[in-house]
Amino acid sequence: MEIKVGADIVSTKRIKSAYSRFGERFARRILTKNEYHTFRKRKNKIEFLASRFAAKEAVYKAFNIIPFSWQRIEITKMEGEMFVVIDGIKRTDFSISISHEKEYTIATAIHIKKSPEVSGQ
Repeated sequence: MEIKVGADIVSTKRIKSAYSRFGERFARRILTKNEYHTFRKRKNKIEFLASRFAAKEAVYKAFNIIPFSWQRIEITKMEGEMFVVIDGIKRTDFSISISHEKEYTIATAIHIKKSPEVSGQ
């Protein structure tokens, strides 16, 4: 079994500045269509953008997705649990955690790669 960890911290002020400057274009660049739909309903849009930004960076660091694209990674929440979707496929080999503080958002992604079973032993 191989375990890889990725983490990212982002300044909420930096995300707010980017959103103020570029508006919906910034949100659409970072978010998938499903995430954008959720984003539009949220009261605290900046916190949501910051969490997705940090989480996608953390997933990239744990999984080394090449080529990197914001649209390839989706962070979704179902029944209170966070999930990672890569290229449209829900990944059960990831665990993700996101936390907010007034000025910062941090995300940690853990990728657990199970070793292939060796036959004949």
